[in-house]
Amino acid sequence: MMMSTTDLLDTDSVNDTELLYLNERPIWGPQLLNLEMMVQLKNKAISIIESMNETGGVIIVPFNDHAERSTLMFLNSLLGRLLFLNYTLSSQHFLGFPYLVLPKPTTQIWHIHHAPRFQNLQMMIENWIQKGRVAILSGLDHSFCNEKITVSFKVLSGFDQKDDSFDQELHTAITSVLDDIRDKPILSHTHHFICLCDAWGVPLPFELAARLVNFDPDPFSSIIEQASQDELLFWVERNKPPELLISSVSEYFSKQYLKQLAQSKPITINDYTPIFDCIDCTQQEDRYVALKLIQSWLENSKMRYEISNNAFSLVQIREWLMLKWNFFKSLILAGNAVEHLIWCQCLVKCGLYEKSHHILESALSKDPDNKYLNQYNAHLLSVWSRVDPDKNIAAHQAFAKATRICNTNPCLWQSRGIFEASSHNIKDAIISFDKALKIDPLNIHTLIARANMNLERFHLDSVEEDLNKADHIDNHNLYLLHLKGRLAFYQGQWQEADQIWKSMLIINKQHVYALQSLGNMARERGHFESAQTYLNTALQQNPDNVAVCLEMAVLKRKWGEFLKKQNKSVNTLFDESMDLCKRAEQIEPTPQVIVALSALHRIMGYPQIAIDKLKKLLHVYPNNFQARHLSGLCFEDLNERKNMYKELKIILNQDKKSYQFRIFAYYSMAYHAIKQNESEKALQYTIEVDRILRKINIPVHKKVNIFIEKYHILKMLNKHHDASLIQKEIKMLDRDNVFVSALSE
Repeated sequence: MMMSTTDLLDTDSVNDTELLYLNERPIWGPQLLNLEMMVQLKNKAISIIESMNETGGVIIVPFNDHAERSTLMFLNSLLGRLLFLNYTLSSQHFLGFPYLVLPKPTTQIWHIHHAPRFQNLQMMIENWIQKGRVAILSGLDHSFCNEKITVSFKVLSGFDQKDDSFDQELHTAITSVLDDIRDKPILSHTHHFICLCDAWGVPLPFELAARLVNFDPDPFSSIIEQASQDELLFWVERNKPPELLISSVSEYFSKQYLKQLAQSKPITINDYTPIFDCIDCTQQEDRYVALKLIQSWLENSKMRYEISNNAFSLVQIREWLMLKWNFFKSLILAGNAVEHLIWCQCLVKCGLYEKSHHILESALSKDPDNKYLNQYNAHLLSVWSRVDPDKNIAAHQAFAKATRICNTNPCLWQSRGIFEASSHNIKDAIISFDKALKIDPLNIHTLIARANMNLERFHLDSVEEDLNKADHIDNHNLYLLHLKGRLAFYQGQWQEADQIWKSMLIINKQHVYALQSLGNMARERGHFESAQTYLNTALQQNPDNVAVCLEMAVLKRKWGEFLKKQNKSVNTLFDESMDLCKRAEQIEPTPQVIVALSALHRIMGYPQIAIDKLKKLLHVYPNNFQARHLSGLCFEDLNERKNMYKELKIILNQDKKSYQFRIFAYYSMAYHAIKQNESEKALQYTIEVDRILRKINIPVHKKVNIFIEKYHILKMLNKHHDASLIQKEIKMLDRDNVFVSALSE
C-alpha cells in the first residue's frame, strides 16, 4: 500500500536509522544538510513523482561540484523510500558513465546519475517515458544548461546552496583532530588510508578498510564507531556498490590532511600500494576503488603536483601501471563492459594506447556490436594515430563500423568529422558534420567543430555562419567564446580577442583554453612576459597538458632567439625550454613535440642532433613539412647545401595546398642565395612568395610574420625603398607588435 504525501510530510515518521542518520549520528558531506532539509527535499520529490503518475515525466536534480556526496546520499535515501512505497526502480549510476540499458517494462522510475554524460539522453527518454513513468536525472548543475528536455519536467533544486562558514569551521578543527588521531595508533593507521582515498573523492568499502589494517570486520566496526563519535569519520550503508563505505568527515578535510603529510614527505604512488595490494579483483566494490582512484588521479593533475611536485606525475602513473600490468589486466578483465570503457579512457590518458586497445578487443570479442565499445574504439584509434600514422586506416575503419552500428548519434558523427578534418580529409569531414547536424540541428558542439575546421582553412564566411547559429543556441558557451576569440585573433582584431578570452576567465578563472590562447597571442606579438604569466597559470591548472607545456617551451625559445639577435643575455631561457620539451615528450611524443625539441637543439648549436631526430620523424611522417623545413635549415647550418635544397624542394614539389611551408621554403632559399651572392635568384624567390600571397587569404598574425621575413630579405638585397613600404604595411597590421617595433631599431 502506497503512503500519501501528507503522511510523508510528518518528520516523525522518518526512521533515524535510514540512510540520513546512522546510530543517531548525521551523515553529511562538504556542506551541512540537516534532517529537516533532507526530508523536505525528499517529500517534494515524491510529491512530484505522484503528480506525474498519470502522464510520466522527468525530475532534474542539479547540484554543484562540492555537493555530489550529499546529493548521492539524498538520492539513495529517496530511492530507498520509493522502494518502500513499492515503486519498481531501475538505477543507472554506476561510475556515472554513459553506458545505458533501457529499464525493464515493469519499471516505474528510472534514475540516471550524472545524466548529461549519457549520449542520446533526450531520444532515450522520449522513447521510454510512457504514462506513469518517471525519470530522475541527477548531475552537476552547469551540465544541464544545454540539455534540451522537451517532455514534462520539474527541477528539484536545493543542493546548490553552500554554507560559507562551513569550510572555515572545518579548517579550524583540523589541527586538534589530527592531534587526537596521532594519539591513537590504530585509528591513525586507519584514518591514514581512508584519507588517502577520500581526498580524491573515493570512499573505501568497509571490508577493504578492515583488510588494510589487518582487522576482522566485527572488531573493526567498533573502532570506526568510536572514530565517528569523535567526529573524525563517518560510515554509510548503501544498496549500490560499494555496499558499505567509510569516509573522513569530508573531502576538504582529507585534502588538508594530505597536504599536511606532504609538507614533511611528498605523497607518491607507493603510498597507495597497500590499498591496491588488498584489492580483491572478484569484488565489484574493490574494483570500483581501484578504477576511481586512477581516474581521479588523472583528472586532478593540479592536486597531484601540489602534494608531490613531480613524484606523482602522469609519467610515474604510466610507469607504475606498466610495472603492475599483470594485476591491472586481471582486475580490468574481471569487470563488465562499463569498467572496460572507463579503464580504456584512463589508459589512453596515460598514453598506453596498445594496452587500451587490447582491453577493447577483448571486450569486443564478447560483444562485437556493442555501440559504446565500438564508438570508443574509433576514438582510441583516432587519438593513437597522432603518434602512430599507421593507425589512421584502422581509425577510419573503426569509425565506419561505429556509425554503421549506430548512425543516429550526432556526437559520434561529430567525432568522425573532427578526425577526418585532422587527417585533412575535408570532404569526408563535411559529410560527417552535415550528418550530425541533420540528426540534431541544435547541436552547438558540432557547429563549433565545423566552424573550427573552416577557421583553420580560413573560410571566414562559413565560420561566421556557424558561429551565428551557435550564438542563438547558447551565447555563453565557453567553446563558442573561445572560437570567437580565435576568429578575432586570426582577423587581427587583437583587443577583441583579448576581451573575449578574458570574459571566459570571468566565467571560469581557471579555463586552460582561454589562458593558453591569451599566452599564444601574446607570444606571437612578442609580449613575452605577458605570455609567460598566462601560460604559467595554465600549467598550474593542468601540469600534464602537453599543448600548454609545448606552448611554454616555444615561448622560452622564441624569447631567447629575440634576445640573442639583440645581443642581450638569454639567461636560462633555452635550458628552461629544453626541460619543458622533454617533459612534453615524456607525456606524449607527438610530431609537434619532436619538431620543437629539434628546433631547440639547432638554436643551441647542435644541428646534427636535430637532424638525427628529424630523420626518424620524417621516416614515419614523410609529409610533415614543418619537420622537413627545419631539417633543411639544419643542413644549411652544416654547410650541406645539396641536402638543404633536397629537403626544401620536396616541400615545394609536394606541399601545393599548404602555403605556409612553401613560403618559408622559398625564403630559406632566398637567404641562402644571398649568402652565395646570388641576388637575382633571391629576388626571384621573393616574387614566388608574392604570387602565393595573391592567391590566398591568411590569418593576420601569420601575414605579419611573413612580411617581417620579406623585410629582412629586401634589406639584405639593398632594396631599402621596398623594405620601407613593407615596414609601413606591417605597422598598419599590428602597430603594437614587439617584433615590428624591433625593425626600426
